[in-house]
Amino acid sequence: MEAFKFENPQYLYYLLVLPAMVIIFAISRFLRMRALKRFGRIEEVQKLIPLMSVRRPWLRFVFLSMAVGFLVVAIANPMVGVQPEEVERHGVNLVIMLDVSRSMLAEDIKPNRIERARLAASRILQQLDYDRIGLVTFAGTAIAQIPITNDRSALQMMLPIVRPEQMAVQGTALGAAIERAVAAFDVDKMKSNVIVILSDGENHADDPTSAAEMAAEHGIIIH
Repeated sequence: MEAFKFENPQYLYYLLVLPAMVIIFAISRFLRMRALKRFGRIEEVQKLIPLMSVRRPWLRFVFLSMAVGFLVVAIANPMVGVQPEEVERHGVNLVIMLDVSRSMLAEDIKPNRIERARLAASRILQQLDYDRIGLVTFAGTAIAQIPITNDRSALQMMLPIVRPEQMAVQGTALGAAIERAVAAFDVDKMKSNVIVILSDGENHADDPTSAAEMAAEHGIIIH
């Protein structure tokens, strides 16, 4: 929420000088005009003194008053900024598990399986609002690429660059990947924890059933 305030509001009291200036100026003009009337009608006096102007003193006074007013405001130092506002947000904690094993390079779907998985992950990101998200990539081992965070831009930058050749161990250790994803959650404090698995479903390294049961015990939903 935007906020406006003065750093030194006490200096604004100097604006009270302006009414005093108006009074002094009005009195001085009155006395000047009364003095001129002693010499005759004002119109006739103006003909005798061609350089005398009625408007010029008023313009000088207006500009002087504006200058004083702006100077006082500048000394008070107005500031416009953002005032922190506490907002209660509700969302889920979500970890995307992306399979980057070599089988994901298969082109049975265009352009290939891993590109379609990236596209699915991008669509998930577009639908998020107040959700926190993390990324785990896996093949024969699992790596937590991005911890759970509100910074979706980090995941958007990471998705296009994760590739099978980056994994030291090939295969599809789905169970180990689920365990790594579960470890990303603070299961004692967080609620609405979700894991989304993007994989071709080939599992060659372990049995994911026990890992999925362990996730369910912590209230983590797997899609």
